[in-house]
Order: sequence, then structure tokens, then C-alpha cells
Amino acid sequence: MLIIAILTHLLILAFFGYAASQPGGSGLGLAFAVIWLPAVFIATAVASIVLAIVRRRELFRKGMTQWTILTLLFCTPLPLLAVAIQFKPTTWSPSSAYHPRNGKIYKVGSWNYSSSKQPRYLVQYFIADSLDYATQGEAAFKKDSTWTYFTKHGDTLKVEKYQSGQLLYSKQYVKD
Repeated sequence: MLIIAILTHLLILAFFGYAASQPGGSGLGLAFAVIWLPAVFIATAVASIVLAIVRRRELFRKGMTQWTILTLLFCTPLPLLAVAIQFKPTTWSPSSAYHPRNGKIYKVGSWNYSSSKQPRYLVQYFIADSLDYATQGEAAFKKDSTWTYFTKHGDTLKVEKYQSGQLLYSKQYVKD
């Protein structure tokens, strides 16, 4: 059963690595979550249950029961899910807001980087001329305001001040 559990998790990690490396519009992420992940774990559950029933006298004898139950637990997606929640930060961009004023368009993008250890919220400001935005779209936006960069540990890495895409000031605080 331990071999079944190890092979299952290796197969899931291989599927996930492949699906995550594909372009966003390919649909492989959805296929992974809806088809492959359940199919692999259902097949693993069936194989583990059949094996546990066939070899129940060996697997559930005194002193082996706790190890058998632990191995059966590792044949489920629970350990993989626990590791993914603990170590995989998620990012999302709830929206971008556009504010036209005096022939300029101001864009505010906000992202929430959440992990179990250090949740962060980031707001970025951009500016574009209305005519440039009409012809170039999102490519017309330039950095504007003060941008603060952080390390993975939350220390300030550097601070940069922009005005209409031009860097006015930059200061490095902590090395990468």
C-alpha cells in the first residue's frame, strides 16, 4: 500500500507540473482538477481497499493496525492538500479600477498575496494619456507613484518613485 500511495502522489505531482506549465487558456488546469485528480485518487482508493480486504489478516494484526491506517491515509489526497495549503501561496487580482480625469486615465491595480505565513496586499498605480490608451490599450499605461518592493520575508527590498513612467528616485535597502 505504501508503494501505491507513493506512486499516486508522484503521478499527481507530474500531472500538476504539466498542467501548470501550459498556457492559461489551454484548459489543462480545469481538466487536472475535474478529471485527473479525482480519477487517480478514486483508482487509488479502490486499489487500496481491495488490497486491505485481501490482506486484512496481515495488515490489521496487532502492532500493524496503526501503520496500515496511516498508509491508507496517505492513499487519499489529504496529505497532498495539507502540503499545498501550507507552502503554496496564492495570488489574485480582484480588479483594476480606471479613473479618467483631465485627459489622463489613472489605473489602480490591486493584488492580494496570501499564504499561511505572511498575507500581503499590494496596490499599484499607473497613468496613461487618453489618446495613447485609445490606440495602445493596456500597453499605454506607465508606472506612477511610489513603488515599494519586498523580500519573501517582508523586509523592504527597494523603493522607487515614478512619475508618468519616468523613474525619479530609487533606493535599495536590502540585497536580493
